[in-house]
Amino acid sequence: MKTNCLLCGIGGQGTVLASTLISTAALYQKLEVKASDTIGMAQRGGSVVSHVRFGKKIHSSLISDGEADVLIAFEPAEAVRHLHYLKKGGTVIVCTRPVIPVASALAHSYETNVLLHYLHENAENVIEVDMKKESNRNINIKLLATAVKSGGLGLSEESLRYAVEKAMPEKSKKAALHLLDEFFGA
Repeated sequence: MKTNCLLCGIGGQGTVLASTLISTAALYQKLEVKASDTIGMAQRGGSVVSHVRFGKKIHSSLISDGEADVLIAFEPAEAVRHLHYLKKGGTVIVCTRPVIPVASALAHSYETNVLLHYLHENAENVIEVDMKKESNRNINIKLLATAVKSGGLGLSEESLRYAVEKAMPEKSKKAALHLLDEFFGA
């Protein structure tokens, strides 16, 4: 079994930390892991993309077009931009709260509903995660918990909790574990 997970978002949303958490959870399950982060202009609100592959005998960290089992998108437009990575039958997990880059705000309109409709029309499995009432600090944990609960990642709740314990910064760990308790009903 191999799992290919592509994470995409905007700088500052926790995409790289989420990649680290998935990698740590996979290692906990004694799986081989390869990961690669492309940060680019992240500090200026640029795109952040992380490739995480795990399973047995993983030779490369990069996911090719049409090979991602799971696309975890921290923002709707980033989900649309990276949809070409998703394999047929793969799962998109998308945060519905938009983060509109300054260039987009100045140049075009940004229609969240249009983007979400496009995802539903072009992917078989789309799970929307509503973060309208919650802090941005929780976005990566809620998206990862949703991915684990969906079964698309092939990781366990136990391994995600382990990853939070081992890889989260101390100042965020307690809140993340509390969110997992609420999410999984512990």
